[in-house]
Amino acid sequence: MNNRWSDVEIKFIKENYLKMNSVVISQHLKRSPHAVKMKMKRLGLILPKDIVFSFMSQSAINRNNNIESKGEQNPNWRGGISKNNYHYKKLQIERYPEKINARRIVALEIRAGRLARGCCEVCGKSSAHAHHDDYNKPLEIKWLCQKHHNALHNSRL
Repeated sequence: MNNRWSDVEIKFIKENYLKMNSVVISQHLKRSPHAVKMKMKRLGLILPKDIVFSFMSQSAINRNNNIESKGEQNPNWRGGISKNNYHYKKLQIERYPEKINARRIVALEIRAGRLARGCCEVCGKSSAHAHHDDYNKPLEIKWLCQKHHNALHNSRL
């Protein structure tokens, strides 16, 4: 199949991009919505925001603008940015000194080249986190990807 855009297809996009969304145009041209969006971008056809919003539901618009949860309207609002950000880190150090120490030792060993980051022991993914079963043995670690690390911690709850 020829993937080149014909002059007729380009003309159709130019005439209809303000009236139809990319999904409808893609159905007419028998192309993927992504291909249509990319072609529109390459042609410099940028939709004005009011037209983009006309294709969207109100909840999608609010989600995009995050209107419902900005500032004081957010249920987690605590009066702005904390003046004492270090306070939280200090609390962690006081509450979990063995965790902090184990993490520090692993980071130092990796930096010194005496410990190499491993792959996930479950799925083999290369971006793995160090997991300690016992913080008193900082170099006895399991390498787990984010997904399996979270699964391991959640199974303990």
